[in-house]
Parts: sequence; structure tokens; C-alpha cells
Amino acid sequence: MRQSYVPRTFIYIAQVFGIVMGVCMFIAGVVAFNPGRWNTTMNPITSTVVLTIISYFAWKSIFVGIWIIRFVKNNSDEVIANNKFIISALSLSLNGIFTPFIMTMMPNVNTTSTISPRYTISNIMGQVGFFGAMIGLAMLFIGGTVMGKIPMKELISSTGPLVLMILLIGLLALSAPTFFLFSSKNAEQELADANTSKASIMKAISTVWLAIITLELIGVIFMAIIRLIAAILDMMRAFSEADGFFGFILIMNALFRLVWTFMYVMLVIRLTMATIKGIWNKEGVVHMHSYEALATKQAEAERTQKA
Repeated sequence: MRQSYVPRTFIYIAQVFGIVMGVCMFIAGVVAFNPGRWNTTMNPITSTVVLTIISYFAWKSIFVGIWIIRFVKNNSDEVIANNKFIISALSLSLNGIFTPFIMTMMPNVNTTSTISPRYTISNIMGQVGFFGAMIGLAMLFIGGTVMGKIPMKELISSTGPLVLMILLIGLLALSAPTFFLFSSKNAEQELADANTSKASIMKAISTVWLAIITLELIGVIFMAIIRLIAAILDMMRAFSEADGFFGFILIMNALFRLVWTFMYVMLVIRLTMATIKGIWNKEGVVHMHSYEALATKQAEAERTQKA
């Protein structure tokens, strides 16, 4: 049996970890933010809003993790490597901490996608949004009226639940047609056919989803920069509080964290920018280029081994 040259095992482990975290997130949310708990630190309305948001993102983490596992299991190494943008776009939008490392373990070669990013992202996000919106609405009303015993009139007249309900209904209004249009077997071909009104509608919907994913990825970059700033502040604090040998240890520890964080953040930013650029490619394909520095080091290592 030919050995796989893509990190299938690591991808499986990362996605299982994400699924478990999604389940734990939901359980912890129910325990900590149950609006019916007598000792909760929040009022029932706020607890209901927080629990609804947690439920949606827990569902998204679980669904995306299962989808990626099935994608990796059912496709060849070539398909996975050429369409690694799928893993990066979906995982990064969930702040996947293993995603940058998975991408660096992929073959360091130029790749061109064989799967349409518009179709794939819309198909996945349509399912996430359709079922996620229904889960969110159910949790909003069940959590508020049943668990929190909040009168329906009071619940929908409160600002937080009202805004969240509008957002969930809007998500359902977008994801419902997406789910039904992009779930058919011929959906990808229908999207590619530019001469039909259905294709125009599908393209418009897919553009909205690409915009949403792009905003989520921009959020990833923003959070990565915040992480780097925090590491810099830790370094400055270590210098200001340094005293004797123990202070030297603190400085070295802060310096190590800063260097590691800088390398990680730069990798996240580069990968995220490449993903954003790729999914908006006018040709409908994603081109991801090899890392020249890494390619040079790999070539030098091969020459050394041969020598």
C-alpha cells in the first residue's frame, strides 16, 4: 500500500480535537450559562443569549470537523493537496490552532484547485447556516422560556434576544436557498453555467458566502495580531520586573514566547491572506504557491544526504 504524502493522521487528530472541543463547549455552556440556574452570575436573558451563541459555534465546529474528516477519507492525496484551501478556509475561520502546522506538512509545491471554491464553501456554509440557525432559534426560545422561565413577550422585547433572533432569521433566510440550491448533484455544473438565471442566483449567493468567510478570516488575522501584541507586552513587562537570576529566566521565557508567537502569527497571516486571495480568484480556481525559503532548505537537505 502506497504511503500517503499528505498528513492524514494529523488532520484526523486535529479535527477530532475540534469536534471534542465543540462538544465540551456546548456542555460547558449549558452548565455555566443555563438561564434556569439559581446561582448563575448573569440574568436569565443574558445567559440565554450567550448559550445560544455557544450552541451555534459548537454545532459549526462539530459539522466542519466531520466534513473535513470525510473529505480527507474519501479523496486521494492529489485531490487533498490541490484543494488544501478547503481545510485552511474552514479551519482558520474556526481559529484552528493546528491549521498552520497542517498546511506546512502538505507537499511544498505549487497547487491549483480542482474543486470550485464558490461551490464548496457555499455548499458547506449553507448546511452550517441552515441547521445552525434552527439550532440557535430553538435554543433561544427553549433556553429562555423553558429553562429560564422568561415570558415570551419579555424575551422578544429585550434588545439582546431580539438582535440575535433577527441575525438568526437572516442567516436562515440566506442559508435555506443556499442549502437547497447547492445540495444537488449537479449544483457545481449549474453554477459554472453562466447563461442561466439559476446560475446568476447561485453566483450571487456564493458571493455573499465568500464575503462572510473573508470577514471571518480577517478576524483571524486581527486576533493573530492581538496575540503578537500581547507577547510584546509580556516581554516589556518581563524587562521592567527583571531582578537577579529569576528575572533573567523571566526575560528568556518571554523572549522565547515572543519569537515563537511572531513566527506563528506570520505563518497564520501568510496562510490566511493566500486563502482569501485564492477563494476570490476570477478563474474560479485557487493557486497556492510553495514557500521558496522552505523549498531551498529542503533542496539543501537532499543534497547533503546524497553527499
